Amino acid sequence: MKGRGFRTTIGFLVVPVLSAVAPLLVVPAVARTHGADGWAAIAVGVALGNAGSVVADLGWTVIGPQRVAARLVDHRAEYRRSLASRSCAATVLVPLVAVVAASLAPSDPAAAAWAAAGIGLGALSPAWYFVGRARPWSCALIETLPKCLVSVAVALTLPLGAPLSSYGIGLGIATLCSVVLAALVGDAPLPRWDGFRRVPETMNELRVLTLGRAASTAATALPTAVLSSVAPSAVATYAALDRPLRMGLQVLQAVPARMQAWLGRASVDELRRRTKTALLVNGTLGVAAGCGVLVGAPPVLRVLFGDAVVVPGSAVVAAAALVTVICASRGLGLVVVAQGKPAATTTAALTIAVAGTAGVAIWAGLGGVTAAFAALTIAESAGVVVQVIALAARPPRARIPEHPGPSACPTDVASN
Repeated sequence: MKGRGFRTTIGFLVVPVLSAVAPLLVVPAVARTHGADGWAAIAVGVALGNAGSVVADLGWTVIGPQRVAARLVDHRAEYRRSLASRSCAATVLVPLVAVVAASLAPSDPAAAAWAAAGIGLGALSPAWYFVGRARPWSCALIETLPKCLVSVAVALTLPLGAPLSSYGIGLGIATLCSVVLAALVGDAPLPRWDGFRRVPETMNELRVLTLGRAASTAATALPTAVLSSVAPSAVATYAALDRPLRMGLQVLQAVPARMQAWLGRASVDELRRRTKTALLVNGTLGVAAGCGVLVGAPPVLRVLFGDAVVVPGSAVVAAAALVTVICASRGLGLVVVAQGKPAATTTAALTIAVAGTAGVAIWAGLGGVTAAFAALTIAESAGVVVQVIALAARPPRARIPEHPGPSACPTDVASN
């Protein structure tokens, strides 16, 4: 059992590392072949695609893993229900974010639209199912490998004349392949007709959770789109720092991801102890990650962008603070879900969304990229305060609810 646990932990580390490194292969190719304007177009598409993906996910990546790990439901039936509801949401949202991305892109609207669509289809990802069942190596084979192959192919073909749109198209195909592979070899079946008939019921159950996810998206994925409206010249610089930052946070997500099943299976007494451990580990991780940004961001940015985009040192400092707060917030989010206080996460997400989006819109025009990251840091800090107050308000519960209703739907306020 110890050997299996060690292999599982290594898997939870390897998967996000590969998921983060693969897209970084594309960045230098985009910067060198299409310059700052091409990178800005992709950045707008990526931001809006992430927004669409998070909302169309309907919160399954948050509540699904712990429910599956705690064996509260039939995992195959739950996955079918999840995929049916996410497919319907994606059908509406993916075309929408593609159109918006094309309208906001400073150049190459087609590339922005395809990037938004390809990443938006990520809402259909089966990754959360494998996280909940503690099967990271299945996730690596079925989810991560196709995306890595696409990123490598795009990085190699862009210098040979491939269109910039090929990045988004490839990511969309990779996601659809993952869904099919999950059904064929991953014990993650495709939905049945009764699952689609239950979509209105499912969406009604998850409506508060979806609201929280939409709010958190506004704070984490939309600043690039906001900048494209209020300070177009800052988009390339902001995205140059933001994208590696988010990819790094994706790697660090391995820690709270590993803790989801760990908290979901805890007894009442174990939950109290594991709660303290989760908060301590994620807080310490945040401090270490912030220091890593200060030291590592400048050389990484030089490798990725060369002279095409120059990021000021003050923006790096503000970004380091943002990473520290986000990591701490992830630990709180886990604890809030595990202790049955999910409504607070929606409140926190709304707080972050309002403060972050407004702050970026106002401050970026005055202080540029540094001010934008500072505004996001303040907003995330406000979300942390909301969750801390909620945790101190009433005694914890040992399990998340079997059927998340309007007042019991957690959200990830630190979504990537």
